[in-house]
Amino acid sequence: MKIWRNSELIEESVSGFENLWPTGTGLFETLRTSSGKVFEFNRHMRRALNSSIVLGIKLPAENLIRNAVAQLLESQPQTTGRLRMHFAQDFFAASHAPYEELLEEADLISCEFSEKGMQHKMYPYTQRLQLLESAQEQGADDLILWDPRTEMILESSVSNILFQIDDVWVTPPIGVGILPGVVRAVSIERCGVAVRAITYSQLKDVQQAILVSSLKVAQPVRSINGRVLVNTQIAHAMSAQIRANYELSSVG
Repeated sequence: MKIWRNSELIEESVSGFENLWPTGTGLFETLRTSSGKVFEFNRHMRRALNSSIVLGIKLPAENLIRNAVAQLLESQPQTTGRLRMHFAQDFFAASHAPYEELLEEADLISCEFSEKGMQHKMYPYTQRLQLLESAQEQGADDLILWDPRTEMILESSVSNILFQIDDVWVTPPIGVGILPGVVRAVSIERCGVAVRAITYSQLKDVQQAILVSSLKVAQPVRSINGRVLVNTQIAHAMSAQIRANYELSSVG
């Protein structure tokens, strides 16, 4: 597989990469692609730029990034793909790999999480992947992270979460320490999801839930801590609405 590094396409086997992740630390953005086009590219670029300003990382010029991504998509075509862009000081890399759709509903379990949330999309991503692995080792698909100091619900190990409580779709505010997810923003701005603080004790009141992320887009939840959610067709209908409002475009 070829990847883009700085100013050229190279083989993944070139030193500095492992499993399509570069060594060191920096920002990254993961985007879903479809037949050479990218979902919500401009939103991802704005988030990367905002984070780069806060963290003091200089990004390449926008036209250079767009040109690199266009060449990469042409070189490594995928019907449904995962585009990942990495940014560090004087470093830019990108990869494009196949992505397999998640078709099953998810089973979630709750997990205390007292550490600082990931408000910037940063690598190495080891801790979050370890949390996801921990959920799977316990027979679940993902975790619902919550802060025992505040009792606030945060997010999952790798996704934002939407909850239906009292027939209203809600999602936790960024201020509690969560990633400002792209699909989360789409759900709020285009699909009527409200922003509201949610406490751990309210999990028992959740009627439906959906995991949202740039790759899976929207995955309905089947159960929370072993409690099976009934009428998940409601979550499927909301997921379909989110997908319908998830915009695909050329990188230019």
